[in-house]
Amino acid sequence: MKDRTKIFGIIKIAELVIFVVFELLFLITMLSNKELHDTIFTNRSLFFLCAVMYFTILFILAFMVYDFLFYRDFKIRSNELENLAYFDVKTGILSREGLHKMTRNFTTPESMAGIACIVTEISNIKEINASLGRDEGDNVIHEFSGVLEGVCAGYGYVCRNGGNEYVTLLTDTDREKVTAFIDKLGKSVDEYNENHEKAKVSIHSEYVLHDEQPNSTFSELISSAYTKLKG
Repeated sequence: MKDRTKIFGIIKIAELVIFVVFELLFLITMLSNKELHDTIFTNRSLFFLCAVMYFTILFILAFMVYDFLFYRDFKIRSNELENLAYFDVKTGILSREGLHKMTRNFTTPESMAGIACIVTEISNIKEINASLGRDEGDNVIHEFSGVLEGVCAGYGYVCRNGGNEYVTLLTDTDREKVTAFIDKLGKSVDEYNENHEKAKVSIHSEYVLHDEQPNSTFSELISSAYTKLKG
């Protein structure tokens, strides 16, 4: 779809350029050729035909400009919709589709080197929903997403994998960096809980480091991490 839209845009731009060039050639030829100019303006039938042709050209040109502007707006909207698909509406962080786009080339041992996957869940979200209501639970998910995103800055990328679960991608990393990330996340959650006595958050995280537990793709790395989380 994206390739077709790009081709359509190129064709429309080419049409507009060619049409403008021919229009300019027509005007230059008519104005620079005195004999042709005099003939057109002295022969009423020929003048009428040229006038009809000229206004027809302008009419077609107007539609081509409209098509071009429509294409531009369509492209803007298309990009906006594509970006929406890559970000979670509720939290504003990457969605599952967004992370998939980022990791779709992680399919070889070379591309997977130094990659770690951390899966995190808010382990007490059911209790929060039950005691404080789903709206408060949604608010906790939103605020924790911001906490996790803040911790992730400088380490990698985080996405909401649905519900109360998150997947974090760390690049160019090792066990020490992964441990440091998890420790930093724990401290940030403690700070969050100090300011949210009513709805404290409990989390559970597990990770898989490709260099220690090789996987063929990032999707397999996620599966391995989930196996540890749910095990």
